[in-house]
Amino acid sequence: KYETMNYGTKRFEGGLTGKKALSDAWLLSGFASAKFYMLDTEFKNIVDDNIRNGKSRFLDGETEIRAAWDPNIFNSVLAGFNANFQTIQGDSFRGIKKQLLLSLYAQDTITIGASEQFLIVPGLRFDISPPLEQNKILWQITPKLSLKYNPFKSTALRFAYGMGYRIPTFKQKHWLFTHDYASGAGNFILYGNPNLKPETSHGFNLDLEQKIGKFVNLNVSGYFNYIQNLIDNYIIGYDPGSGKYNRSYGNVDKALTFGGGISVHSKFKRTVLGASYAYTGAMGYSAS
Repeated sequence: KYETMNYGTKRFEGGLTGKKALSDAWLLSGFASAKFYMLDTEFKNIVDDNIRNGKSRFLDGETEIRAAWDPNIFNSVLAGFNANFQTIQGDSFRGIKKQLLLSLYAQDTITIGASEQFLIVPGLRFDISPPLEQNKILWQITPKLSLKYNPFKSTALRFAYGMGYRIPTFKQKHWLFTHDYASGAGNFILYGNPNLKPETSHGFNLDLEQKIGKFVNLNVSGYFNYIQNLIDNYIIGYDPGSGKYNRSYGNVDKALTFGGGISVHSKFKRTVLGASYAYTGAMGYSAS
């Protein structure tokens, strides 16, 4: 009753998309977008007449250009360039923080056999972040490979491998967020960590789709992800004076996520029936 927390937000968004067919084999497409987000907070304690105000400003601009090329009936090539520029300004640090991520990517969908019996999709992506705020250039090359095989008309087998790369966001590196409207561990201050490392991962997926008769579809799938420097937040201390927990972002040295599922669906003229079961698990390891 004697404490209040008021939030005020404003968001402005805009974007353009377009595409142009240069010929039967070439297609250009792309988009440009901009987002501006403002967050103002006011925490007031009537007992000690304490008022704390916080302001944050976020700007996110992104542009992507894609080129699709179909040289023949066996290949379909996709290549593109992406640029993402972000800024953040807030009371928890001085000045304006800036971050730029540039990406080049390409993939080829290769068709083998009649009726697309066998599909292979290799791909490669290159990400680079110039040293606008960090001390060094951040970059990573990430491959991918997807396979689809139809041994029979009623059976489809899929396998996919992909490497992931994610640099820390501004929120995770710099933002200070006060969470006052909960009790216990939900009453906390979340601090950014400018020393976060980029997160990398290796993901594997296996999927079997089987049609049984005219009306029943069976799907069995499984996945496994190996993640290095997983970005997560955790409790780093407790302040008895304010009654708040202190939380911060950090890197988990190694983490595993795994799981799978099975589902059965039946589609009739006026009725659809389905049942599914999924299992997920995770394990983490930190050298510290």
